[in-house]
Amino acid sequence: MAADQHTDKSNPSSDVRAVTDALRQQQAIVQNPTGEWMLLRHADVKAAALDDAVFSSQVSRFLQVPAGARVQLNWTSANRDETVFSNNAFAPQAHAADNLVYGIGKHVCPGRLLATWQLRIITQALLACSDSISLAHGQTLEREQPPLGGYHCVPIVLG
Repeated sequence: MAADQHTDKSNPSSDVRAVTDALRQQQAIVQNPTGEWMLLRHADVKAAALDDAVFSSQVSRFLQVPAGARVQLNWTSANRDETVFSNNAFAPQAHAADNLVYGIGKHVCPGRLLATWQLRIITQALLACSDSISLAHGQTLEREQPPLGGYHCVPIVLG
């Protein structure tokens, strides 16, 4: 069963991913309720993260962002950009060079190596002691709240 079928529809922020996906297809940048400008597309997020000066002088004029405005890099949206990630198909090897999960440039996560090790260790331990892993029947997956991505809770059954 697809993970999106478990989204909690009673929580209005649980569908943020779908709203962001729709927005990204219409425009490269939006202004959020707090007044910050959010970059949604992969190329714009990458340009802003790698070189603030180039972004400020070239890209921001194209996107019509006022000088001195706060700009949020929406990493989750950038990592779902259909023009880069083939309609969000899961293909880790094919998408490795474009993946912005741990940020890029001066915005790169300083804990990415430790986080990756922890993920590998827990995954290996779970696989080593289990014959099967499945979603818990009747349980609801809970999406993480923005600006975080992914899931807050994924009930599973180890067999």
